[in-house]
This record gives sequence, C-alpha cells and structure tokens, in this order.
Amino acid sequence: MMKKLLVLLPLLFNLSFAQLSFDRTRVIFDHSISRSQSIVVSNTSKSAPYLAQSWIENEQGQKLTGPLTALPILQRVNPGEEQQIRIDFSGASALPKDRESLLYLQVRGGPPKGEENKVSITIQSRLKIFYRPQGLTKYDDKKLYEELKVTKNGNSLTLENPTPYHMVIYGFKSQRSSKLIDKDIILKPFSTQNVSVKVGNTPLIYFINDQGGTNAVSYQCSSTCSGQLSR
Repeated sequence: MMKKLLVLLPLLFNLSFAQLSFDRTRVIFDHSISRSQSIVVSNTSKSAPYLAQSWIENEQGQKLTGPLTALPILQRVNPGEEQQIRIDFSGASALPKDRESLLYLQVRGGPPKGEENKVSITIQSRLKIFYRPQGLTKYDDKKLYEELKVTKNGNSLTLENPTPYHMVIYGFKSQRSSKLIDKDIILKPFSTQNVSVKVGNTPLIYFINDQGGTNAVSYQCSSTCSGQLSR
C-alpha cells in the first residue's frame, strides 16, 4: 500500500498545477454589436494535454442548444498552447427581448484517450455569459450603478434594480470602516433583494463591471439612500 502511494504522489504533484485558463472572467454578448464572441483558452501545463469540452447552460444548469452555442464542442489543447472557443448566435431566441439574460459557458478539461495516467485530473470551469438582445438602452456602467435604488431599515438594505441589466455586487462596507463585508450577489434586471449587512448610514457598495474590474458607489442614508459613483 505504501509503495502504491509513493508511485501516485509524483503524478498528483505534476498534475495538480495543470489548468485551463481564459482571457477573461465573463463574456458580454451584445447582439446589437456582434453575432459571435471568441474566447481564448490556454493550457498552462508544461506536460499534460487536455481535451476541452464546451457547452452553454442556463441558470438552472440545463444544457442549451440555442440561441447561443459554443464551438467546437470538443478540441485538444496541447501543453502551453492556446485555442479558441467561439460563441455563436444560432437563430431565433426565446430569451427575453426587454432585458439581459444570464447564461453560463461550461468548459470541462480531461486527458485525451490513450494518454490517461493512473491518476486522471478533470478540470471544469464556468464563465458567466451576459446576453444583451438588440434594442436595449446603451450600457453605461458609470450611470448604471447610480440607478440602483437603496433603502435602509435597521441593519438591512433593500436593493432595487430598475434597469434591464444585471448588477453584480461583491461587497459592502461603511465609509467609516476599512473592513469589507464580502457578499456574492447577482441582482437581476427589474428585481428587488433584501441584504442583511451592518454598514451604518454611509454604505459603500462594490460592483464588478463588464471588464471584470470594480466600481464603487457611496451612499448617504436616512430611510432612503442617495448614491454617487466614487471617483
């Protein structure tokens, strides 16, 4: 048993650092600009090739055959190489036309057949796809986050998103404190959500924008809160 363990340990050590990485953290599919998007996938391993299987899911984890498709469905990514995954609009859409939809690109990587070792490592990554149908008001993150309506009741904030876009929030803090309170919130278009968080009457709300960067809006609250994008 000990000999088998010693044989497997080098394999685990060599493969544990292998991974598929991407040139972005999210995909913005704006149908008014383009009917396709290309994503670069890289194999950062120095020795292990991977077969990358790609597909698109909805928020319920169901595989979709349209209106967006990920191609190629299966491709080999050799050590240190880059390949592309193309997301195409495949035809008529059953997605809402008055708001953005959230989908997911799933990419599963595993060793090609005939090259498996005693230990095979499967890697799976999931990237958000924000699909924007034609006809939406132009996206402007500098104005978008200031449109969030915030009301305060004790240690609870009510967040109302009146826009057709998702708002991705990753944290809150009081302007009088340096401590960030981590929260992973995706506020859907035209939706309201209550958040229990102690930030006093001067909260800062932190958002993730299209580029994967951050924006912060500072608020002054009594019962309702007025906000301004922090510069």
